[in-house]
Amino acid sequence: MPLRNTIESPLLRLDKNIREKIWEYAMGGYIVEVKARKIEFPEKTTSIALSTDTGSAYVGKIAHHGPKRTQPRTAFHLPEVCRAVYQETATRGYSHNQFAFVGEVWAKFGRDNGPDGALEGWCRELVPAQFKAVTTIRPHWHDLQDYLDKDNKRSFKQLFPNLKQLRVPSRVVNCEAKWPYRGDPMRRHLRQQAKGRVAALIKEQEGGDIEAIFSD
Repeated sequence: MPLRNTIESPLLRLDKNIREKIWEYAMGGYIVEVKARKIEFPEKTTSIALSTDTGSAYVGKIAHHGPKRTQPRTAFHLPEVCRAVYQETATRGYSHNQFAFVGEVWAKFGRDNGPDGALEGWCRELVPAQFKAVTTIRPHWHDLQDYLDKDNKRSFKQLFPNLKQLRVPSRVVNCEAKWPYRGDPMRRHLRQQAKGRVAALIKEQEGGDIEAIFSD
């Protein structure tokens, strides 16, 4: 059957470089928000490997795009089409998308909400080929703040060895800048300085090949 697919399928007869562009367009460029399943999104979810794993403790949902905030169509199911397509797309959904860990649980004693543990928990549910393919993450702001304060000594690359980009939530920048109010004439300058410090701390803990990306 795999040989027959390769010979008869118009898609698989295309040049490999063209197929690579098709896979990238169909499966990449999304922000996948990962949460603990116990606080699952009320909307219909669109997941990568989680949709077929009902025993997973975590669920992934594509962030809305555009003014209508409609749920985008995805092609994350492509690896299930046939063996030949699987070989070319099995980790594509992990390598070409951003994973944002946005879930929160209410902390005790009136403290701020904290992360729901999806950053580490979801990674443990992946097979090595999947977590090694992840290149871009946006940690929960609280996880990243602990990391910058050295409360969490571990590198994010210990979870995702091939990480290339670390998206920094705006709240982390504001915290590092000591929360300048919007009317403060020094606000832009203070935030710019804070971004520089955050980027330097990330490079110190992750190495020079990690790029810190700021949302504004």
